[in-house]
Amino acid sequence: MSIVLSGKSQQYIIKNNIQYILVDLIITEESCTKIFEPIIKILQKEDLGSYKELENISDGDLKLYISKNFIKTFGITDIFQIDKSGILKIKLVLSNVEPIIINTCKTN
Repeated sequence: MSIVLSGKSQQYIIKNNIQYILVDLIITEESCTKIFEPIIKILQKEDLGSYKELENISDGDLKLYISKNFIKTFGITDIFQIDKSGILKIKLVLSNVEPIIINTCKTN
């Protein structure tokens, strides 16, 4: 497993002195639809205690933790490609894992 950073995400990570990130999962339920979407959360050093048991990857000064829910839903990927997204609200996104959308309505 490896971490691949886009130029913009690498600049953002260096500028904001980000050392630890968590790849997790958001589940959104709407009428007849359930969406499983990957999310990246920035962690602080003092938060690491609750994440030490998780699968992780180190790439120089950056350490990426992978939640159990992410692994259960998407599996382990060989490459975690991280990009920067947004204009007003800037965030890091996992660009090589697409959301899973499930139709939950019963059809006959």
